[in-house]
Amino acid sequence: MKSKLSFMVDVFLQYGSVIVKKIKVLSVLLLILLVYTNCTKEKIDDVVASTIKVEYTSSNLDFGNPERGIASFYDGLMGGDGLSESWLKGEREVYHPEITLLYRCYYMNNFRSSPLPESALESFDTDMEKLRKYGFKLVLRFAYTWDSEPDAPLNIVLMHIEQLKPHLIKNADVIAVMQAGFIGPWGECHSSQNGLDDPAVKAQIFDKILESLPQSRAVQFRRPLFKTEYVNRTNPITAAEAFSGQKFARIGHFNDGFLGSINDVGTYINIEAEKAYLSQDCLYVPIGGEFSATTEFDGYGIFATATTAYNEMRYLHYDFLYGTSATWDQDPTTRDKILREMGYRFELISGEYTNELSPKSSFTASIALKNVGFSALFNERNVELILKNTQTNEIYKAKLNIDPRFWQPETESTIDVTLGIPSDIAIGDYKLYLNMPDIAETIQDNPYFSVRFANENVWESETGYNDLLTTITIKENTHTPIYSGNNFFEK
Repeated sequence: MKSKLSFMVDVFLQYGSVIVKKIKVLSVLLLILLVYTNCTKEKIDDVVASTIKVEYTSSNLDFGNPERGIASFYDGLMGGDGLSESWLKGEREVYHPEITLLYRCYYMNNFRSSPLPESALESFDTDMEKLRKYGFKLVLRFAYTWDSEPDAPLNIVLMHIEQLKPHLIKNADVIAVMQAGFIGPWGECHSSQNGLDDPAVKAQIFDKILESLPQSRAVQFRRPLFKTEYVNRTNPITAAEAFSGQKFARIGHFNDGFLGSINDVGTYINIEAEKAYLSQDCLYVPIGGEFSATTEFDGYGIFATATTAYNEMRYLHYDFLYGTSATWDQDPTTRDKILREMGYRFELISGEYTNELSPKSSFTASIALKNVGFSALFNERNVELILKNTQTNEIYKAKLNIDPRFWQPETESTIDVTLGIPSDIAIGDYKLYLNMPDIAETIQDNPYFSVRFANENVWESETGYNDLLTTITIKENTHTPIYSGNNFFEK
């Protein structure tokens, strides 16, 4: 009887060649499968890794941006000479292109006992149209006197606000903010000769102003105490309450005694507590005012240094100021920081983008940015990503579900989005842009009203776009994931 070993040898001798051939075939098949699997894996890895990373360089240039910075001062009579178009053109194009705000108090001393004539209201509308044309927004106030003359009786004030209401609504696009004036000299809500500064009477005027101005716009009060008394609360606005449309969330602050004395010429009563309140409240509502060039107090007024002003404005989150001090010129480094950083100032830090896509596929972007300004945006604004064909200049836009008013000062934020590439987009290369236009249809295509980022080589002045320094290639069969959402780039 053969041993097991002998039996196995006989079998191998009889069938070995067949077994070897099959093993060879199997080995080849396994090798092909392994190569295919690796190639497929590399292809998948290529799809996942098909992104471009960009690092951005910040800029120290002082430039204009909507609703922030130094404001030009241009008072006038209601129904009198309107804004000079040649002056606006010169300011915008030649003398101060970095200024985008105009402070204007309309004095109504000719109408203390009568309605506003239609001609005066039409003149107001004409002024607003000039602002649109040259890229300015208004810090708006109304008053009846700039000296010891009387203001107007309550019934006249309320009638005038009612007359102004449709014009305020119509022109809200170029009203950055309205100040609660009407009462007393310069509309600063004190020393009324008609009892308008009585708290109960004053509240009626505040009610009427807030009712007449669109909810999208804030009203500034002259002293912190005026707000806390009016809304009957001393807590500042929280992030959860911000931009809610509630009264307290629509009331900001203006200080026409800025640095004029230890209490800013009567602005504050409990100085430390009220400034602490403003420091939190003004993260979500606008604050601005007038530099007070007093000469009576050492360290204040014309004696206040640029460093003093810088620290105060950063702590209180100043958006704008009408008037500066020649003393600040003694420290040009700090003075220039004030001019650059007043209001918001956004810097791009880095970005990572899908850079090879097919129609219907998913585009992703992750953009890191920082607000290095004193404050945040206080009016609503759109955020868009834009694709522009490098050959045809055809534009595709995607509006992002982002509220940039929460990009807080001295804080980094991130834009993380996934968007769809339309099925009918032309094959080719596209430049990628970030755009922050005004929400108002009347001015959203005007580059004067778009936000510029503080980086080198990104601003496109003809369009108001910020170039993200990235080219996206659209081609067939990139095997990128199909987009399943509902936010596509659109023409």
